[in-house]
Amino acid sequence: MSDDKVLQADLDAMAKIGPHLSESARQIRGRIPADHVTPGADPGLAALEAFSKAISDVERIAAARLETISDVYDEAHKGFLTTEQLHAGYYKVPSIYQPPQRT
Repeated sequence: MSDDKVLQADLDAMAKIGPHLSESARQIRGRIPADHVTPGADPGLAALEAFSKAISDVERIAAARLETISDVYDEAHKGFLTTEQLHAGYYKVPSIYQPPQRT
């Protein structure tokens, strides 16, 4: 497999990661229950509610991190595409610094 095909496969895979991570974050947020506290509840029930809230907070943090990673992948993908396009364009434009390519 040529380097160009490997690079294209990597870029294609990278383009799929961002949306996948964003969707995972949406799914995590969708299953987080609404916060509710029962005033005057049994201490055991209050402890379970607090534990449930802590789990929800961890899920929110995980979802936010997934979205951040997704954004980083999307920006890196755009950067790699731009770099690759500039690199390809550089070799197609005639220059006094390099001999013309024969096709």
